[in-house]
Amino acid sequence: MRGKQVLPFHEGDWVAIPLPKGGYAAALIARVRPKRRYSRFLAYCFTPRYPTPPTLSALLSLRPQDAFYIQIVELKRPEDQDALNQFQVLGRCPRWNPKEWSIPPFLDLIGSEPHPYLKYYSEKDLETVVAREAQPVEALRGRWFTWETGLGVAYFVSEVDRLIDAPPVDEEWLAEWHERREEHWQFVQWVRERIAQERQQAQEQVQVQAVDELLQDPTRGALLRAYAAGVDPAVPYWVEHFLYFPRRRWAQQAARQLRQLGYEVEVSESATEGSWLVLARCQMLPTEEDIDAVAEQLRELAEAFGGEYDGWGMDVRQ
Repeated sequence: MRGKQVLPFHEGDWVAIPLPKGGYAAALIARVRPKRRYSRFLAYCFTPRYPTPPTLSALLSLRPQDAFYIQIVELKRPEDQDALNQFQVLGRCPRWNPKEWSIPPFLDLIGSEPHPYLKYYSEKDLETVVAREAQPVEALRGRWFTWETGLGVAYFVSEVDRLIDAPPVDEEWLAEWHERREEHWQFVQWVRERIAQERQQAQEQVQVQAVDELLQDPTRGALLRAYAAGVDPAVPYWVEHFLYFPRRRWAQQAARQLRQLGYEVEVSESATEGSWLVLARCQMLPTEEDIDAVAEQLRELAEAFGGEYDGWGMDVRQ
């Protein structure tokens, strides 16, 4: 059985992060949660952009409130491991006290909701949301928040590089909130216009069948929820597909074929006794047409090796 992913630092370590545009950012690793897959850590990031890795002594006066960016970071893909391997450990924070470097609340901005939410993550895994509180916009004004969490390491480094020379103002999240609300209402308007067009083109009975299909088709319903959560159908996303086989040898044969087709593949024993899961990942446009085409391809491949295709999933926080 595969062990937990190994992270190159510990809680309380100061690290230097090499940045794509040059120089280094200093960060304090406040939490580390290694797992077999998708390990997470909490990082407090500080200005300025250093031309060379700073010394530990130059960082010891920094406090949590000095951070310009705080993020929960996840080790997701091979490029994340490559980025993580570039981190340089500078040394441990003297008299390290995790209570002084707590897990802050993060903003949850959902355009379809009338209020932002503050969400609080579990100390155990940095992933489980243990509390979620609706907050009026006015109550949050004048405060700084991070509103995306669980970023891959490579994306996290690019965000630090983007923000470090001009850290976000306290209310940058407010502009993001209004933008998401506007996108939601545009999506609602698009849905209304599409329904109106279908009504003009079909008889009443055909119209009713189309609405039923819209609500009942699992792929279309999942995509509509993803679009409402901010997924852009014109941007490629990582999509996971699930194939099950009654024998390990058949699963491995299917996995080899999938790798030849360009998929990232993992084979593991499923929760169902006597069954093997082949998890196939690919980047693709999150549209009904593209997903249905890939699903049909994988369904035929699974049947060719004595298995079955069991659907797809996508993390909207990419």
